[in-house]
Amino acid sequence: MHIGRLLGCLFGTLLYFAGSVRAQPPQRLTATLDRAGTLTVRVANSQRVFATIRPGIFEAMWQYRTTVAASTPGAARIRTRTLPASIAVTFESTLEATSDRNVRLKYTLTPDKDIKVNSAHVAVLTGTEWWTKAKAALGEREAIVDEQAPKQGNLLAGEGGLSLTRQGVTLSVETKDQPALLQDNRAFNARELELRFGKQSPEAGGRLWKAGQPETFELLISFPSPIALIREEPLTITAGEDWIALDESSAEITPGSALDFSSLLDAPAGKLGRVVVSGGHFGFEKGTKPQRFWGANLCFGANYLEKPDSDKLAERLARLGYNSVRVHHFDGEALNAASLDKLDYLIAALKKRGLYIKTDLYVSRPVPDTIALGDFKAAIFVSDAALGNWKDFTKALLNHVNPYTQLAWKDEPAIGWLSVVNESNLTNGLAGFKPELMALLDKEWQAWRKGRGLAPAALPRQAGSDKVGREVGAFFTLLHERGYAKMKAFIREQGCKALLTDMNGWSESPAFMAARTSLDFVDNHFYWDHPRFLETDWQLPSEGYQEGASAIGSGGTGPSNVAMTRLFGKPFTVSEFNYTAPNPHRSEGGLIMGAAAGLQDWDGVWRFAYSHSKESAVAPGALSYFDLANDPVSLASDRAGILLFTRGDVRPAPGAVSRHLRRDELLTKPELAVSPGFGELALVTRVGTWIEDASGPLAPPRPVELRLTKGESKDALAQLFQTNRLPESNRTNFDTQERQSETGEVFVNGQFGSIRIVTPRTLGGVCPEGDAIKCGPLRIAAEGTEAMVYVSSLDGKPVSESGRLLVAHVTDIQNTGARYSTSNRRILESWGTLPHLAKRGTANLTLTRKLTGKVEAWRLDTSGNRLTPLAAKLTGTELTLPLTTLGPDGKATIYYEVVIKGATP
Repeated sequence: MHIGRLLGCLFGTLLYFAGSVRAQPPQRLTATLDRAGTLTVRVANSQRVFATIRPGIFEAMWQYRTTVAASTPGAARIRTRTLPASIAVTFESTLEATSDRNVRLKYTLTPDKDIKVNSAHVAVLTGTEWWTKAKAALGEREAIVDEQAPKQGNLLAGEGGLSLTRQGVTLSVETKDQPALLQDNRAFNARELELRFGKQSPEAGGRLWKAGQPETFELLISFPSPIALIREEPLTITAGEDWIALDESSAEITPGSALDFSSLLDAPAGKLGRVVVSGGHFGFEKGTKPQRFWGANLCFGANYLEKPDSDKLAERLARLGYNSVRVHHFDGEALNAASLDKLDYLIAALKKRGLYIKTDLYVSRPVPDTIALGDFKAAIFVSDAALGNWKDFTKALLNHVNPYTQLAWKDEPAIGWLSVVNESNLTNGLAGFKPELMALLDKEWQAWRKGRGLAPAALPRQAGSDKVGREVGAFFTLLHERGYAKMKAFIREQGCKALLTDMNGWSESPAFMAARTSLDFVDNHFYWDHPRFLETDWQLPSEGYQEGASAIGSGGTGPSNVAMTRLFGKPFTVSEFNYTAPNPHRSEGGLIMGAAAGLQDWDGVWRFAYSHSKESAVAPGALSYFDLANDPVSLASDRAGILLFTRGDVRPAPGAVSRHLRRDELLTKPELAVSPGFGELALVTRVGTWIEDASGPLAPPRPVELRLTKGESKDALAQLFQTNRLPESNRTNFDTQERQSETGEVFVNGQFGSIRIVTPRTLGGVCPEGDAIKCGPLRIAAEGTEAMVYVSSLDGKPVSESGRLLVAHVTDIQNTGARYSTSNRRILESWGTLPHLAKRGTANLTLTRKLTGKVEAWRLDTSGNRLTPLAAKLTGTELTLPLTTLGPDGKATIYYEVVIKGATP
């Protein structure tokens, strides 16, 4: 371990035991100005960000937009959404000659069309860990940065310079002729302070910014430490010393190989009857045990393959360990006879191999706008014509007989789950609903208000967290309940017994939990680093919403975002999730999701997606945002998740923290504040919601369950410690982004970028570059780059006793020729092509076993075939494995197989 890393670990330990100690100011800083005009300030000789400075706007209705690089140096642009306008941005930066701590920035923003904006500004963003308990000053006004997240974000506003001072260390910003605002973005779930400079127009419609009217921002920023200014150039990934080509000659998995997980399936699907709900979990009609499902989405053309390709795909998915498929974005072709025949055959092929089917009765098929009214998903709830269109499709699909199974879709036991409408939450599109649809909604809204004795008022275009927003949520809840009841009744009239759900994304309102009580199971969606497009939707350039950051750094984020929508007593699923490419840390996704789903005792998860096209469903292609078929990193990560969750390697938490809500209060008293919940504990203990019906109270909680009516994750954590439900030795700490499961099997250290999994049959985690992590009897030391490493038993025995082990060493993988705007790889400009290139790195593993024996080990290709031997060594009970991305043939390796024969105590 490097001395710097060792000192860092010791400092992290001090942080934990001191509790209130905060990050100390860095001794030196570096600032890189990218081609989009963003200045990123980092701690020297590290990737730790101290501050980010960038221009941006909020369009009307507070829609945020930021810059994308232009071809001319020193220029950028902002593409707007409310109309096809573009805002030209010019920028320059200089390091003040009088000081090595001062940076002067100048930005000029000029729109090419009239546009309504709530804000045009330059923002300085800095992590709250640097400034907890700091004094903030704006002119004569002062405020203190509280240790806890505030309810309201705005701390200071007015004219003049802004400064933050803590323990004699100051960050200050002076500006000319621009109002200033200090905002604590923890109120909006971001761990940062925002020093924003520019005109703010808080009214929903914003102010008019005339075409050709420039707004100039000049900032003088004084940093607490000496700073070096660097201008960055584009980065292109090419094969060479640091990036090694991966040999992927075949997408298929060799039967019986270490990568063949088909033994986890029980074929054919449906042999034990339908999927049912039993004891709050999924089971089979003729089964006795709860059943879990880890699947992948197939989208668009991937559902419509030629028969030989369908067989290959079904076989491959089974050997990868998936026991379910979500047939998604299929409805545009579904009722075409030739296409439906292909889909029927694929479903039969999946069923034969033990994969169960989940699908939706509306996703994206085209509907005439005279019926869709601009948003068909919303129109279904208020328009008889839209609901009738949905019924026509549903009836035709469910009553269609699959010639390859001789069963109608409604009678097919392998079709386990139906979502009546994908991502139907009415709050999703409220801001942009067309007048015809708004008129229907407003008619219902006025009737709802009259029934509550309220005066007439226009239906708002937003459903925020204030009283009016919660009223809109309560109103929409009743529309959802009414609409779902109609759709469920129609499905049951067809004779279909599949389990049903609705309301699986994206926006939320507290009252929505009341509507979920009528569902057969609760479903939701989440993404980490989902792309956002800086010029044209679904075209490059793009950047992730989390800007390429690791989810580990925020305590293993992802499952925590949806955990509180789980209703105790009902199965819970996540039918879309992804840690998307090209994020360099995306290997963490399978570990985080597998650990969380196992610990929470959830019931099903589906990665979005395996493939979006016929081509990638058949053969691997170049890396893209979502597709597993094109991403060896996510495939390797999912293997770990499948073992942790489907195989049950991670034990469910015995305890729980639940939010206790009353249905009548959610629907009739939306003015009452509702707890945001305890999702940040998703890697610590089970979390979710109870809804008490007006007919009577719930049964008393079990001793291991902490049931709360209010509070946040930090409040629940404090009570878990106070009531001894968590021992003092548990290291969960929101300030240092540490999580430790109550089972002692999952550990996240967000400050140092590691996750550790310690279960009998799987050991491993994510190890930072130049560091080492201890996962029970397994020690992992990574050099050259961060790596995900895991060791899993393939014979059902504990790793320390197993005679056959699968080992994965996964670094970042990118396409050849992938181009980014700067070396920080935040903005992707070109995807590149095959072959995939793996970041070069090494990992030295030491495993203390209970048994000795004779060891053999091999490098594997991505099909599981054994290649060259690995110099594994078993000395007594200590097994050492020297792993390196670069193989003897010059190709990259990510998988290994270890066999130990003649094992003896």
